[in-house]
Amino acid sequence: MWELIRRFALAVLCSIPWCAPLWGAAPLYLSDERFEAFEHLRTFEQWSVFGASDPSRCIAASLPTSSEARRDGRLMTLMRGEIFLVVNFSDEGNQPQRELSFFPDFPLGSAAGLLGDREFDLRPEGDVARPISPTANDIVIRALHRETEVTFVTLTTRGTEVTDVFSLDGFSAAFAEAATRCGQ
Repeated sequence: MWELIRRFALAVLCSIPWCAPLWGAAPLYLSDERFEAFEHLRTFEQWSVFGASDPSRCIAASLPTSSEARRDGRLMTLMRGEIFLVVNFSDEGNQPQRELSFFPDFPLGSAAGLLGDREFDLRPEGDVARPISPTANDIVIRALHRETEVTFVTLTTRGTEVTDVFSLDGFSAAFAEAATRCGQ
């Protein structure tokens, strides 16, 4: 009973993800309107799985463990909403699709990712960045299974460099769960 009360109190007082190590990962809730059709299904460490009413649509998503903004080398505060890293699972045209998307919550000038010692380019599309090709997407998703974190370095349209770091703890389990739920 006390453990339940403790978890509830921490869930109310703590924001994800900095408080999660105190009591285990809390579920991620996606309030962005692009994800309103998705319902939270399960959490795996830093990653959560969501499903839509259409059983062929699922996502695995995470929030950053750290974010930093700099302009002209100086650390600055950047007002942002929710920041997500998402793998979208769909079945369009009877072909399973798995697409990685980074949502930094600001219009992008440029974007790149770093996995271990390998850098990969991203294609900015408004306030979303994705790998530059389907082949690059597959390579990056495979690499996510082998690493412990992924870093995204983006440049806003106003010239601010933003670095977002995502933990990959729980990524493989969330990926497998989403793929299974979507029949892939």
